[in-house]
Amino acid sequence: QANDSYVPPFYKGKAMPTPDSEVRIVAMPEIKVGSGFVDSKNMTYYWKKDYTNNVDGSGYGKNFFNYVNDYLENSNNVSVTASTIDQKYSSESSVDVGMVQPKISFYKNDNILGTIWEHSLVDGHKIEGSEIVEAVPYFISPKQILHPALTWSWFINDSRVTVTNLRRNLMPLQVENGASGTSRLKLDIKNSDKIFQSVSKEINVTF
Repeated sequence: QANDSYVPPFYKGKAMPTPDSEVRIVAMPEIKVGSGFVDSKNMTYYWKKDYTNNVDGSGYGKNFFNYVNDYLENSNNVSVTASTIDQKYSSESSVDVGMVQPKISFYKNDNILGTIWEHSLVDGHKIEGSEIVEAVPYFISPKQILHPALTWSWFINDSRVTVTNLRRNLMPLQVENGASGTSRLKLDIKNSDKIFQSVSKEINVTF
């Protein structure tokens, strides 16, 4: 699992690791001795990352392994050998953990119903009167999306727009009476602590 990757509430999938994010691998060995299984907490674990022994992450009762993935690598191989204390029984496994890039989806935020999760806004979305667009940055880190390390930059037709409310992921839009046309809505999010983690999204809105 990705420890610091954002997903919205009630998201049915899992948070995916992105460049420079922290990943946790949990081992769940099943070693049967006699009539029962050995307690996973009473075993010794030998972890490897990219085929190199990790001494600090290995040891008695260490059935989980944390690491920060490298932005230069598309994936990492993590393997583990779980052994009983007397070394008579053991089990091993490995997994390749890939990375994805963060992505932004836009949703309509309704004053009464809240976020309309059923469908995201698509290019050419039509706005009537006033509307609030909510941006959801899937898999960005840190997972506290209002963290000061994240810089949110909203643009309408390449002009920077300042968001005055506390929730920087909300962009209120207002259409003047009698006006019609198309505008380009864009959002850039950058992480000041992780220069290789940024994401951008833009759509055209009609009115």
